[in-house]
Amino acid sequence: KDMPELEMEKVLDEPMWVAVPAGHKLASQTAGQPLRLEDLSNEPFVLYRRRAGQGLYDAILGAYVRAGFSPHIVQEAPRLTSCLSLVGAGLGISIVPESMTRLGGDGVVFLPLDTATQLSAPLYLARREDSHSSAIINMFCDLVKTQLKAD
Repeated sequence: KDMPELEMEKVLDEPMWVAVPAGHKLASQTAGQPLRLEDLSNEPFVLYRRRAGQGLYDAILGAYVRAGFSPHIVQEAPRLTSCLSLVGAGLGISIVPESMTRLGGDGVVFLPLDTATQLSAPLYLARREDSHSSAIINMFCDLVKTQLKAD
């Protein structure tokens, strides 16, 4: 059976943040002073598995390459929330989308990442190409876009 084609629309480029253990020396970083990747070059790094988010995984590694070094990856986790647990346990630091900062996390401090890293997490809205005649789907898509612009 043929699958209908999907239409993708980018609705947000989400900034990335650095997650560090609460007792880490970077956790006392002055608020509002973004971290550069160079500040993280010697840190043990926790990353989620590539198959869980190939695009973001590759973007993070690409940003490190542009900065002139490779991250020292000490642990990979099955998903982003697992990364935060590992950071909270003191295994290393991680880079996560800004929305993850709302989850908090025991023993985790979130610090802004410098925009010069050119690193963000794109958020897409996907819908079937043949769904435009549905008033409910159109209303839902409009609501999503309106809410994201309001944040």
